[in-house]
Amino acid sequence: MMAPSTEEPLAVVFDLWFTLISPLDHAEPGFHSVRAIPSALGLDPVLFREYWETSAPVRIRQPRLLSDCLAEFFAHVGRDVTDDDLARFDAVWHPFDRALSSPRVEVTETLSALAAGGLRLGLLSNAHEREIRMWPGSPLARHFTATSFSCHSGHAKPEAEAYRHVLDQLGVPANAAVFVGDGDSGELVAARAAGFGLTIFMRGFRAEQGVDKEEVEARARQADAIIDRIEDLFPLLRDRGGS
Repeated sequence: MMAPSTEEPLAVVFDLWFTLISPLDHAEPGFHSVRAIPSALGLDPVLFREYWETSAPVRIRQPRLLSDCLAEFFAHVGRDVTDDDLARFDAVWHPFDRALSSPRVEVTETLSALAAGGLRLGLLSNAHEREIRMWPGSPLARHFTATSFSCHSGHAKPEAEAYRHVLDQLGVPANAAVFVGDGDSGELVAARAAGFGLTIFMRGFRAEQGVDKEEVEARARQADAIIDRIEDLFPLLRDRGGS
């Protein structure tokens, strides 16, 4: 494990999904969008998964309406999209809407305290437009100095440019910033490569949801520190002279 920088932190950059909030707080057990969509719409799950995974790099780098992606798949299988199809498709994303609208109290309180302590807060998320449609009205939004969604910036983690984009918005060098994420998309390794002064694995949601233990341990080894609750940031930042 690389020794973290001793530079006093000026900013904290967070991942969004499964770091600050989780759609699984508002969904049936076992929910996963790539399974829920074909189930709701009567689609071949194997064909749909193949399309969804293949199209992901484009989908998360463009502000394209997700309903247009669905229509593209329907055209591929020779089926027209109906209003009912679109309504059932939109309903799949309601847990994401509710997660953004109703984050856990400890999350909003911690973000508020960090910002009040003088830290600049950044958000760096790989997301398509439908996942983050409720962001402007989310109680989370007001705490962030900078937000960088891949579908708006065109840059997705683990690309170095994704990290530079949010750091440029924050106006801080990488070694004066802390990165906090659940480790998906290789984000922790990439944050370390980008020069962040401290990388932190947020294990909480992943542990709650029963993610494979070996996978969790592998992600933990990619970070300088591990936390299970967002409040656990405070002692880590105090040790580095932060808020």
